[in-house]
Amino acid sequence: MPITLKSLHAIRLRKEHIQPIVLILTLLWAIYTFVWKENISGQYAPPKLKIDASLQLIKRTQDFQLVRINFSARNIGEQTLNIMNDLWKVIEINHKVTETDQGLQNFDVRLSDFVALGPDAGNIERVRKTTNGKILAVGSLGWHSLKSTESQKLSVIVALPLTCKEIALTIVAPYSKNLNRNSQTWITWTYNKKTHGTSTEICTSKGISHNTRLNCTPAGSTNYKHLLEQNDIRFAYDESAYVL
Repeated sequence: MPITLKSLHAIRLRKEHIQPIVLILTLLWAIYTFVWKENISGQYAPPKLKIDASLQLIKRTQDFQLVRINFSARNIGEQTLNIMNDLWKVIEINHKVTETDQGLQNFDVRLSDFVALGPDAGNIERVRKTTNGKILAVGSLGWHSLKSTESQKLSVIVALPLTCKEIALTIVAPYSKNLNRNSQTWITWTYNKKTHGTSTEICTSKGISHNTRLNCTPAGSTNYKHLLEQNDIRFAYDESAYVL
Protein backbone atom coordinates (compact mmCIF):
# COMPACT_ATOMS: atom_id res chain seq x y z
CA MET A 1 0.00 0.00 0.00
CA PRO A 2 1.65 3.28 -1.05
CA ILE A 3 2.21 5.95 1.62
CA THR A 4 0.38 9.17 0.82
CA LEU A 5 0.29 12.58 2.43
CA LYS A 6 -3.11 11.72 3.90
CA SER A 7 -1.82 8.56 5.62
CA LEU A 8 1.22 10.41 7.01
CA HIS A 9 -1.07 13.05 8.45
CA ALA A 10 -3.23 10.37 10.12
CA ILE A 11 -0.17 8.74 11.69
CA ARG A 12 0.96 12.12 13.03
CA LEU A 13 -2.46 12.73 14.57
CA ARG A 14 -2.44 9.34 16.30
CA LYS A 15 0.96 10.11 17.84
CA GLU A 16 -0.32 13.46 19.05
CA HIS A 17 -3.23 11.69 20.79
CA ILE A 18 -1.07 8.94 22.30
CA GLN A 19 1.46 11.27 23.94
CA PRO A 20 -1.07 12.99 26.26
CA ILE A 21 -2.47 9.58 27.26
CA VAL A 22 1.00 8.34 28.16
CA LEU A 23 1.67 11.50 30.18
CA ILE A 24 -1.63 11.13 32.06
CA LEU A 25 -0.94 7.45 32.86
CA THR A 26 2.57 8.31 34.05
CA LEU A 27 1.19 11.08 36.27
CA LEU A 28 -1.44 8.76 37.77
CA TRP A 29 1.20 6.10 38.47
CA ALA A 30 3.41 8.68 40.19
CA ILE A 31 0.51 9.91 42.31
CA TYR A 32 -0.38 6.35 43.37
CA THR A 33 3.21 5.35 44.13
CA PHE A 34 4.62 8.42 45.85
CA VAL A 35 1.52 10.06 47.31
CA TRP A 36 -1.17 7.47 48.02
CA LYS A 37 0.91 4.36 48.68
CA GLU A 38 3.71 6.04 50.62
CA ASN A 39 1.79 8.65 52.60
CA ILE A 40 -2.01 8.42 52.53
CA SER A 41 -2.94 4.72 52.40
CA GLY A 42 -1.21 4.00 55.71
CA GLN A 43 -3.54 6.41 57.51
CA TYR A 44 -6.53 4.25 56.53
CA ALA A 45 -4.92 0.90 57.37
CA PRO A 46 -6.02 -0.68 60.67
CA PRO A 47 -3.56 -0.46 63.59
CA LYS A 48 -1.61 -3.64 64.36
CA LEU A 49 0.00 -4.54 67.68
CA LYS A 50 2.08 -7.67 68.32
CA ILE A 51 2.76 -8.72 71.92
CA ASP A 52 4.59 -11.69 73.41
CA ALA A 53 6.42 -12.77 76.54
CA SER A 54 9.11 -15.14 77.74
CA LEU A 55 9.70 -16.64 81.18
CA GLN A 56 12.94 -17.39 83.05
CA LEU A 57 13.38 -19.12 86.42
CA ILE A 58 15.83 -17.05 88.49
CA LYS A 59 15.94 -18.73 91.88
CA ARG A 60 14.21 -21.47 93.82
CA THR A 61 14.18 -21.38 97.64
CA GLN A 62 12.52 -23.46 100.33
CA ASP A 63 9.44 -21.22 100.29
CA PHE A 64 9.00 -19.90 96.75
CA GLN A 65 10.48 -19.63 93.27
CA LEU A 66 11.43 -16.34 91.65
CA VAL A 67 10.51 -15.98 87.99
CA ARG A 68 11.39 -13.16 85.59
CA ILE A 69 8.80 -12.38 82.91
CA ASN A 70 9.96 -10.43 79.86
CA PHE A 71 7.21 -8.62 77.95
CA SER A 72 7.51 -6.99 74.54
CA ALA A 73 5.16 -5.05 72.30
CA ARG A 74 5.78 -3.97 68.71
CA ASN A 75 3.72 -1.78 66.40
CA ILE A 76 3.73 -3.69 63.11
CA GLY A 77 1.25 -1.29 61.49
CA GLU A 78 1.85 1.88 59.52
CA GLN A 79 0.48 4.39 62.00
CA THR A 80 0.80 5.36 65.65
CA LEU A 81 -1.44 3.43 68.05
CA ASN A 82 -2.49 4.06 71.64
CA ILE A 83 -2.50 1.25 74.22
CA MET A 84 -5.15 1.47 76.90
CA ASN A 85 -5.53 -0.50 80.15
CA ASP A 86 -3.50 -3.60 79.41
CA LEU A 87 -3.55 -6.58 81.76
CA TRP A 88 -1.23 -9.53 82.33
CA LYS A 89 -1.80 -12.40 84.73
CA VAL A 90 -0.11 -15.62 85.81
CA ILE A 91 -2.57 -18.47 86.37
CA GLU A 92 -1.83 -21.80 87.98
CA ILE A 93 -2.72 -24.76 85.76
CA ASN A 94 -4.37 -27.75 87.42
CA HIS A 95 -4.18 -31.20 85.87
CA LYS A 96 -6.40 -34.00 87.05
CA VAL A 97 -6.38 -37.47 85.52
CA THR A 98 -9.91 -38.84 85.85
CA GLU A 99 -9.45 -42.09 83.91
CA THR A 100 -6.52 -43.89 82.27
CA ASP A 101 -5.90 -47.06 80.29
CA GLN A 102 -3.87 -48.48 83.14
CA GLY A 103 -5.82 -47.23 86.08
CA LEU A 104 -3.99 -44.81 88.37
CA GLN A 105 -0.48 -46.21 88.05
CA ASN A 106 2.47 -43.89 87.69
CA PHE A 107 2.47 -41.78 84.54
CA ASP A 108 6.15 -42.56 83.86
CA VAL A 109 5.33 -46.28 83.73
CA ARG A 110 2.49 -45.71 81.29
CA LEU A 111 4.70 -43.49 79.18
CA SER A 112 7.49 -46.12 79.06
CA ASP A 113 5.01 -48.79 77.97
CA PHE A 114 3.64 -46.53 75.26
CA VAL A 115 7.10 -45.72 73.88
CA ALA A 116 8.11 -49.40 73.90
CA LEU A 117 4.97 -50.73 72.20
CA GLY A 118 4.37 -47.80 69.85
CA PRO A 119 1.01 -46.60 68.56
CA ASP A 120 -0.50 -50.08 68.91
CA ALA A 121 -0.47 -49.62 72.67
CA GLY A 122 -3.38 -47.17 72.34
CA ASN A 123 -3.77 -43.91 74.16
CA ILE A 124 -1.90 -43.36 77.39
CA GLU A 125 -4.87 -41.61 78.92
CA ARG A 126 -8.51 -41.50 77.94
CA VAL A 127 -9.52 -38.44 79.93
CA ARG A 128 -7.33 -35.73 81.33
CA LYS A 129 -8.98 -32.66 82.81
CA THR A 130 -7.10 -29.36 82.69
CA THR A 131 -8.43 -26.30 84.47
CA ASN A 132 -7.12 -22.85 85.29
CA GLY A 133 -6.53 -22.42 88.99
CA LYS A 134 -6.09 -19.28 91.02
CA ILE A 135 -4.36 -16.14 89.77
CA LEU A 136 -0.85 -16.02 91.19
CA ALA A 137 0.21 -12.61 89.88
CA VAL A 138 -1.43 -9.79 87.98
CA GLY A 139 -0.38 -6.38 86.76
CA SER A 140 -0.34 -3.70 84.08
CA LEU A 141 2.52 -3.01 81.70
CA GLY A 142 1.97 0.74 81.64
CA TRP A 143 2.56 1.11 77.92
CA HIS A 144 1.01 4.19 76.28
CA SER A 145 1.61 4.74 72.58
CA LEU A 146 3.83 3.26 69.89
CA LYS A 147 4.83 4.78 66.58
CA SER A 148 5.08 2.64 63.46
CA THR A 149 7.78 -0.09 63.85
CA GLU A 150 8.44 1.13 67.42
CA SER A 151 8.74 -1.46 70.20
CA GLN A 152 8.77 -1.45 74.00
CA LYS A 153 10.04 -4.00 76.50
CA LEU A 154 9.47 -4.56 80.19
CA SER A 155 10.63 -7.15 82.75
CA VAL A 156 8.95 -8.02 86.05
CA ILE A 157 9.90 -10.48 88.76
CA VAL A 158 7.20 -12.48 90.54
CA ALA A 159 7.36 -14.94 93.43
CA LEU A 160 5.40 -18.15 92.81
CA PRO A 161 4.68 -20.92 95.33
CA LEU A 162 6.81 -24.08 95.16
CA THR A 163 3.68 -26.21 94.83
CA CYS A 164 2.99 -24.60 91.45
CA LYS A 165 4.50 -26.74 88.67
CA GLU A 166 2.83 -25.34 85.56
CA ILE A 167 1.44 -21.90 84.77
CA ALA A 168 -0.36 -20.00 82.00
CA LEU A 169 0.74 -16.45 81.23
CA THR A 170 -1.91 -14.29 79.59
CA ILE A 171 -1.60 -10.77 78.18
CA VAL A 172 -4.57 -8.74 76.96
CA ALA A 173 -4.00 -5.24 75.59
CA PRO A 174 -6.75 -3.07 74.04
CA TYR A 175 -5.44 -0.53 71.56
CA SER A 176 -6.72 2.04 69.09
CA LYS A 177 -5.44 4.77 66.80
CA ASN A 178 -8.07 7.21 68.08
CA LEU A 179 -8.08 6.75 71.86
CA ASN A 180 -5.57 6.97 74.70
CA ARG A 181 -5.53 6.60 78.48
CA ASN A 182 -6.79 10.17 78.90
CA SER A 183 -9.72 9.64 76.58
CA GLN A 184 -13.32 9.65 77.73
CA THR A 185 -13.63 6.08 76.48
CA TRP A 186 -11.52 3.41 78.15
CA ILE A 187 -11.32 -0.25 79.17
CA THR A 188 -11.86 -1.51 82.72
CA TRP A 189 -11.02 -4.93 84.16
CA THR A 190 -12.86 -6.44 87.14
CA TYR A 191 -11.51 -9.35 89.19
CA ASN A 192 -14.00 -11.93 90.46
CA LYS A 193 -12.88 -13.59 93.72
CA LYS A 194 -15.26 -16.52 93.33
CA THR A 195 -14.33 -17.52 89.79
CA HIS A 196 -10.74 -16.16 89.93
CA GLY A 197 -11.43 -14.58 86.56
CA THR A 198 -11.61 -11.10 85.08
CA SER A 199 -14.45 -9.40 83.25
CA THR A 200 -14.09 -6.70 80.62
CA GLU A 201 -16.07 -3.49 80.18
CA ILE A 202 -15.82 -0.43 77.98
CA CYS A 203 -16.71 2.72 79.93
CA THR A 204 -17.53 6.17 78.61
CA SER A 205 -17.93 9.47 80.42
CA LYS A 206 -19.65 12.67 79.33
CA GLY A 207 -18.12 14.69 82.12
CA ILE A 208 -14.68 16.06 82.77
CA SER A 209 -13.47 13.17 84.92
CA HIS A 210 -14.04 9.43 84.76
CA ASN A 211 -16.22 9.67 87.88
CA THR A 212 -18.84 11.82 86.16
CA ARG A 213 -21.87 10.09 84.61
CA LEU A 214 -20.20 6.76 83.94
CA ASN A 215 -21.67 4.44 81.35
CA CYS A 216 -20.05 1.00 81.35
CA THR A 217 -20.98 -1.69 78.83
CA PRO A 218 -20.13 -5.38 79.54
CA ALA A 219 -18.18 -7.32 76.96
CA GLY A 220 -20.27 -9.43 74.61
CA SER A 221 -23.28 -7.13 74.37
CA THR A 222 -24.43 -5.40 71.20
CA ASN A 223 -23.54 -1.97 72.60
CA TYR A 224 -20.05 -3.24 73.42
CA LYS A 225 -19.49 -4.28 69.80
CA HIS A 226 -20.84 -0.93 68.65
CA LEU A 227 -18.31 0.91 70.81
CA LEU A 228 -15.52 -1.28 69.45
CA GLU A 229 -16.46 -0.45 65.87
CA GLN A 230 -17.11 3.22 66.58
CA ASN A 231 -13.78 3.84 68.32
CA ASP A 232 -11.77 1.29 66.33
CA ILE A 233 -10.67 -0.53 69.50
CA ARG A 234 -8.79 -3.79 68.97
CA PHE A 235 -7.30 -6.39 71.32
CA ALA A 236 -3.81 -7.83 71.23
CA TYR A 237 -3.81 -11.20 72.99
CA ASP A 238 -1.08 -13.67 73.92
CA GLU A 239 -1.17 -16.79 76.09
CA SER A 240 1.60 -19.27 76.75
CA ALA A 241 2.04 -22.24 79.10
CA TYR A 242 5.25 -22.85 81.06
CA VAL A 243 6.55 -25.71 83.21
CA LEU A 244 8.50 -24.48 86.24
